[in-house]
Amino acid sequence: MTGQTQPALWRVPPETRTALESPELLVDLAAAIESADAAAAGESRWSRAVAAAGRVRDVLRARMVPEAAPRSCQSPALLRVAEERLRQIERKRYDAVHDDQRTSGQLWQMACWWADPESTWLDWPYVDGYPEHGDRVADLVRAAALLTAEADRMLRLRAQGLA
Repeated sequence: MTGQTQPALWRVPPETRTALESPELLVDLAAAIESADAAAAGESRWSRAVAAAGRVRDVLRARMVPEAAPRSCQSPALLRVAEERLRQIERKRYDAVHDDQRTSGQLWQMACWWADPESTWLDWPYVDGYPEHGDRVADLVRAAALLTAEADRMLRLRAQGLA
């Protein structure tokens, strides 16, 4: 792969994976490729490939349904909370397995600590060290992300009939 870039990896929800595996999609994509190939007859292989890729993109785009995800113009704070939660999961490895081990209220207690600018190291729910308050918005974003983790934990328990 000299001189080529690595392909981008996309996060996709389970329903997207299911949709990509549908036989109907394969038929639609095959028809789009065949149509593009016929329309570009006599062109170079590269031109035909680009035309086919464009048709495939159009088929996929036509099947997309916009999600109700936050946009920075709608709620910059909500977008920051989502980014912080992803940071916690991906960089700090605070995933569902980690969070499910916090059964004594540690997640919401930490959220309360971050949300209260008057809290001190005496209020921190862990024995091992404690963080420092910083930028007020950043502290509130951390608090909201921790509450999100706690809500996710509770939803997992509820789905198992344990809450």
